[in-house]
Amino acid sequence: ACTPCELGTYQNGTDCVACPAGRHGDTTGLSTDLCSGACPPGTHSYRYATRCTDCEAGKHAASSGSEDCKACDPSHPTYETSLPGATECVCLPGKYKSSEGVCLPCSDGMDCSAAGSDVSDLKIRGEHWRPSSSSDEVLACPVPKACAAGSNATDERGCVPGNEGVLCAVCAEGFYRPSSFSACEECGAKGAAVASVLAILLAMVVVIVIFVAVNRRAPSGLLRPFINLVQTLTVMLMFDAPFPESLVKVGRALSGLSLGVEVASPQCAGLPSGYYGNFASTVCMLVLVCSGMMLPPLRAKLENDWTWGEMALSTEGALGFRDLFVVVLLLHPTVSGKAMEFFRCQRIDGVAYLMADYAVVCHDTKWFAFLPLVVLVLAGFGLGTPAAIFYVLRERRATLYEAD
Repeated sequence: ACTPCELGTYQNGTDCVACPAGRHGDTTGLSTDLCSGACPPGTHSYRYATRCTDCEAGKHAASSGSEDCKACDPSHPTYETSLPGATECVCLPGKYKSSEGVCLPCSDGMDCSAAGSDVSDLKIRGEHWRPSSSSDEVLACPVPKACAAGSNATDERGCVPGNEGVLCAVCAEGFYRPSSFSACEECGAKGAAVASVLAILLAMVVVIVIFVAVNRRAPSGLLRPFINLVQTLTVMLMFDAPFPESLVKVGRALSGLSLGVEVASPQCAGLPSGYYGNFASTVCMLVLVCSGMMLPPLRAKLENDWTWGEMALSTEGALGFRDLFVVVLLLHPTVSGKAMEFFRCQRIDGVAYLMADYAVVCHDTKWFAFLPLVVLVLAGFGLGTPAAIFYVLRERRATLYEAD
């Protein structure tokens, strides 16, 4: 009887010859050079092989039927390596393969702890965000609690529910932001929200009236520390810094006193919100408050047929200008700061967004339409207020220290 060819060989005529490299013979009695089949990608074999062998770490075989595995060169500019049985070389831990096919160092916010990170399925750490699954740009979220780990795009997968848009920094419909450092929270009933807005606006008016009344009766300079506190906190909280929650709450309360209408969460009541709505509301309230301060002296002027100079020297005029002065000092940092925020834009994936409200695109048609109002406020109130104070002090420099 004939003896079948051994493992790793096949019958060729009357002889048993070796299975070719890249193939394997895992049974006896094979009759063609196909043997038991070609080695699949990620493996290789030499002649007489009875089985395919996985490529070693640092090597790869991209196609089937490979005799040798090609080495990945970790010193190559693409910093590639591979795991055992690899079909391709991948980026080392700490690197990721870009859309150009080059391994690049991972930036803050990227999770490249394992080999083989690719831009298309790149893992993002919590508190970070990127524009799309093809973008190399990974940014820290201005509100860390609004961003979820593993985000890949601008959809809900990368944002905590209720937060959406660029950097997850925009509140979804039916949500509001309790403070600039808090994630968006769900609004309550609309009726309660409307009542809350009205109550907060009324409270603002009452507090300003009390403030003016105290200023009239208090010794000169008594309210100066309070005004300094409001001004200092207003300026501090405009910066993106991890302030204590208690300080943020105090600043939010004082923001309402200085016409920070966003403290009332108008979006929950169905009122215009966002940067444009809040700024326009603040300007309107500023005009109303300042007009209210000057209403008594203007009425006295009309009743007594005074000239403007006589009105300014009258008791009503003196009280009106004094009230207006302290209120303007109180409101100046908030209103001017909001106007300056209009020019703070961040370019993300080729588009500039307003940092005070990432739902607003800078330099578009609506932005330029709003620009004249902002410039008017900056010139007339932001710069006009200190200029007017300087002018008055300069004109009265000879009498500033008189006893009366």
